[in-house]
Amino acid sequence: MKKTKSLEKKCDNLLNWYMGQHTVKAAHRQIIRHMKKNYKVNASEQAKTAPTRFGYICMMLSDKVELSESIKEFYDENVKILLQKIKDNPVAEPDKPKITIQDRLSMKADECIGELEYQVDELMISDFKSKPSPLELLKKFGMKPMHTRFIKKWAEAEKEEWEKASSGEDKELTKAYGLPISKLKKMVAYYNSVIDDCSKVKSLTNKKRGVKIKIL
Repeated sequence: MKKTKSLEKKCDNLLNWYMGQHTVKAAHRQIIRHMKKNYKVNASEQAKTAPTRFGYICMMLSDKVELSESIKEFYDENVKILLQKIKDNPVAEPDKPKITIQDRLSMKADECIGELEYQVDELMISDFKSKPSPLELLKKFGMKPMHTRFIKKWAEAEKEEWEKASSGEDKELTKAYGLPISKLKKMVAYYNSVIDDCSKVKSLTNKKRGVKIKIL
């Protein structure tokens, strides 16, 4: 009984910590990842209707945190509800069209964007103490200028949202993020670094093209 109460308190405190470290958007992204990985379903539409708290619990499970009985019950209940919603209104899978070169480039860029989003989560978890390198990820995924234009477009859209929050232009957005202005500006700086690193990839590619091999 004592152990149960101790676990309940520990989980409640940990859940509050996750809620303070991650945005609502990150919680919804985690629901989609979690449901796809663990239940093999596409929850991209229904995730928006799930309680944000459920998303943070999914994060805890991803980090292999042992859940207390009450939180586990909440999790099981919401999984059941979400699976039923998906069953009742499945995300329409489009007919398999011919995949164009642009589609393939976009799909490859999306893989890298997924890792950049995870990098954002890690940055926030570290309370902005970590020093992520978008350029390393761009290199790891073999991104070239034909891919980085998709990544740059994503980064610019995200940056615009954080700029509105950090400048106070959108007060509701500022309140929703629940972060000090200084940290909101660090998020803007991160997306600026992504955009800058996309330009560096172009520069590196041009340098490689300019290398000539001299045959003796």
